[in-house]
Amino acid sequence: MRIHIEQLGQDSLAVPLSLDTGWAVASLEQAFEGQVAALQGVLELGVVGPGILVRGQARAVLLRSCDRCLAAVRNSLGGAVDLFFDPSRPEGDESVCLLPDELDVGFIDGEELDLAAVVAEFFLLESPSRLRCGDAGVARAEPGECTIAGLGDAPSEVDPRLAALKDFKPR
Repeated sequence: MRIHIEQLGQDSLAVPLSLDTGWAVASLEQAFEGQVAALQGVLELGVVGPGILVRGQARAVLLRSCDRCLAAVRNSLGGAVDLFFDPSRPEGDESVCLLPDELDVGFIDGEELDLAAVVAEFFLLESPSRLRCGDAGVARAEPGECTIAGLGDAPSEVDPRLAALKDFKPR
């Protein structure tokens, strides 16, 4: 869903989020490569100076995999949304050093804001860098213990190439 800055005018626009909001669900499923089990919230869009301020609340439950054991988990994310997007772009194609105050600003091309990208960005920023069973907001879909995937019982036999080191004792 794309919003043109001129379309907003001086009034704010409330955009509800739910599982019925197809563009938001598709955006999250693509960003997280998983299913969306729940989505709720409201985004308030308003013009502030030359940019767009997005505020509100958003919560989602995503079905993903544990990074440690690869078990199916439910990842609950969300909170207060407070993002600012500026349509002006720094001039030139070279690297630009941003000031500390500019690090909280998203830059957009042209005169429109892609809300699907805003929703995905918000939840990606809320997501932990590693998703593991037992972490805050993460619950296993089935009971069990989190173990490292692919590691079974240790082999009981010593590799024959290492048999000569079996009785080695340093002095």
